[in-house]
Amino acid sequence: MVFVSFVWHMHQPYYKDDIEGKYAASWVRLHASKDYLDMLKIAQNNNAKVTFNLTPVLVNQILSYKNLECENTASLLLKPVSELTDKQKLFVLEDSFKIGSHIIQKTPKYRQLYHKKQNATSNILNVFSNQEILICEIAYLLSWLGNLQKDDTIKKIEENLSAAGEEEKQYLLNRQLQILQSIVPEYKKAFKNGDICLTTTPFYHPILPLLIDSDIAKVSNPNIKLPQKFSYKEDAKWHIRVAKQYMERIFESKIDGMWPSEGSVSDEALCLIAECGFKFAATDEQIIKNSGFSDIHAPYLYENNNLSLHMFFRDHTLSDKIGFVYSHMHYKDAVEDFLNSIKAVESRSGPKSIVSVILDGENAWEYYDNNGYDFLNYLYDSLQKDTDIEIITPDEYLELKDAKELKFGKIWPGSWIGANFNIWIGDDEDNKAWDLLNKARERLSTNKASINQLYKAQGSDWNWWYGADHSSTDDVLFDNLFRSMLIKAYMLDKKTPPRELYIPIKKRLSTLESKSPISFINPKIDGVISSYFEWTGAGEFVELESAMSVSDRMIKKIYYGFNENDIFLRIDFNNLKSNILDQYTICIEIFDNVKTCLSLSNQKSYIQRFDRNGKIIAQEKFFDYAINKILEIKISKDFLGVHEKEKVFFYINIEHENKIIERFPTNKDILIEIPSKNFESENWFV
Repeated sequence: MVFVSFVWHMHQPYYKDDIEGKYAASWVRLHASKDYLDMLKIAQNNNAKVTFNLTPVLVNQILSYKNLECENTASLLLKPVSELTDKQKLFVLEDSFKIGSHIIQKTPKYRQLYHKKQNATSNILNVFSNQEILICEIAYLLSWLGNLQKDDTIKKIEENLSAAGEEEKQYLLNRQLQILQSIVPEYKKAFKNGDICLTTTPFYHPILPLLIDSDIAKVSNPNIKLPQKFSYKEDAKWHIRVAKQYMERIFESKIDGMWPSEGSVSDEALCLIAECGFKFAATDEQIIKNSGFSDIHAPYLYENNNLSLHMFFRDHTLSDKIGFVYSHMHYKDAVEDFLNSIKAVESRSGPKSIVSVILDGENAWEYYDNNGYDFLNYLYDSLQKDTDIEIITPDEYLELKDAKELKFGKIWPGSWIGANFNIWIGDDEDNKAWDLLNKARERLSTNKASINQLYKAQGSDWNWWYGADHSSTDDVLFDNLFRSMLIKAYMLDKKTPPRELYIPIKKRLSTLESKSPISFINPKIDGVISSYFEWTGAGEFVELESAMSVSDRMIKKIYYGFNENDIFLRIDFNNLKSNILDQYTICIEIFDNVKTCLSLSNQKSYIQRFDRNGKIIAQEKFFDYAINKILEIKISKDFLGVHEKEKVFFYINIEHENKIIERFPTNKDILIEIPSKNFESENWFV
């Protein structure tokens, strides 16, 4: 018998701008309506007792939604489009497409409006009517509703999207508010009934070891460049102690387990967790491996300073497969792979092994068909039917008398990402944020309200987006929120905020510079620049700035061009020392009315064409490419089904083991227009 423990981590950072008094982002509302209840109900419907790790900062925000006026975007959605200013219309229109383009493609009207927006060469409001803006709002709301939250009225709105009006929008918004207000009561009921296990995380989701002593980052990365030392053990203890008190008060039950933010641990952090009354905690498998142990599926007992804590270690491979890989597979094939992996554990580690599958419980599902509904149902059902596997929660496992624990007294300091803290400290932007936080912590008094603002600013999420590691279209929002928390802390302490808090920390998002093609081309597809003239006349795209510096990106520049029958792409790389396809897969996603996917790797290269429902209607092995110094590609216009003067959107992903390593462009799609046969004599505008 092998045991499987699922821990679904549910978290959103503190989005309220405390100076303005409203939530500056919609992600709590959106994930609440799409994920939190569905995840609970799917588990309950399958009698699968799993663990939900709810962060206090998320629960606190969910409970604060007494109405939708507490959030900026929702406040605008509550108004009829006709009553919005032009600036507000532009905002809601932009916001209505903040979702994966693959989801937009599934709804014909939504897709049509998306392309219309991308295609606009003048003020968008000159080409979008109020009704079209309204349909964009409604399509976006529908996209963020979980499968189990759609009643007959909502299904009817989906079927008649083009005819939907303000009344339908109000219905969807009211439904979202109902869902928000039912989440905590439903989880409380499920927990009290024994249907699920609940664990939690330090209150505002800080990286505990860095709060205790930021210099600890040097253990896992001796060459890291660090800011001025931050060392406030009492702050770390506050986040742990108050998290336990708050969650036990809200859910009226004892909370015994903790997933430290981002699985970040150190000896001092674990001792604080134990000291505050938690019985068990978890982190990543690489942490225990770096601590000198090889068996990641055994239970452990951490003992230090007369304190003890039961420890579980995340199966990194299986957790990441659910998070990043299985969404690319048919759900039955994915579940079969998961079951085979679990059974391999027993043969390798022996009976009574526990496989801890711990991952984000909300962000992965939008990349799955049907929001992960089919996968999760089939996964739970298959596990329940297998007599050699048992779903168990960490607290249940600890009650097994024959589950002997391995004891250890020193742990490697690190997180679930690389067993280090590089994501949150070491980059110039990260270090700037730490220095600003440190300065505020030193200068401000023990005023409770002021210190609470600093606790919010200690959340890990702000430094997740600082630095070269990650970037999103909300970079400016996260930067503003972090600095506004510190500004508010000074104001509450009746001190003047330093001028530097009004200066952005995050560098600007990427700028895509383009040059239009001027003539047909006919390059030889051989992976080298055979002739200086073969790409003369081609169009170009280069990214001037991004979250990564130009030299750090693999893709340096894109060329594109045409002849009468084909489209040509050329990708130039930075510092390409060997065939990039030896290690990576290059995926080119092309959208016109439908989607085409070109996948290049040394194992298999193919091109797929999809219909409007996302089903493959054509697939061929792909041979028309070559890579050496550069990558050259030829794609038939006939296969794409595109004609002259049509607009085509595309972007390029570089993937490793089904995880996206780099996207070009970083934060937008490339738009090109298929030329006419006489375009060399015409003016060319993209």
